[in-house]
Amino acid sequence: MRSSICLRHRVSARPAAAAAGVVAAAIVAFAAGTARAEEWRYCLAPLHTEHKVYISTPFFTAKPMERLQDEFASALSRAGLRHGAVQCPRGDEQSIAGMRQQAARFNRESGNAVVEFDRWDP
Repeated sequence: MRSSICLRHRVSARPAAAAAGVVAAAIVAFAAGTARAEEWRYCLAPLHTEHKVYISTPFFTAKPMERLQDEFASALSRAGLRHGAVQCPRGDEQSIAGMRQQAARFNRESGNAVVEFDRWDP
């Protein structure tokens, strides 16, 4: 009788321990996701037919990429500017500054005018 009682307690304790482990893993994953939710970004949108690229200043945000792209596209449209697909790369402050600088340099060397666009609030 004693061994069946111990066996029942061990079996019932394992699912509880497993559930606690799953909850702990979920909390860690959520915390990691929250820590990375705010990122440095900048947005750019080319207009190939006119050899231009519109580029924003770097900013820190928690907004999802799709929302940023839509907002940047809307701001360009409200300003009466035609544009192509919007991109909003992400990274830490230093890497975003470097990527933005490299994108501007690449476009200038490719014969495109780089237009600083700061008429929006990300």
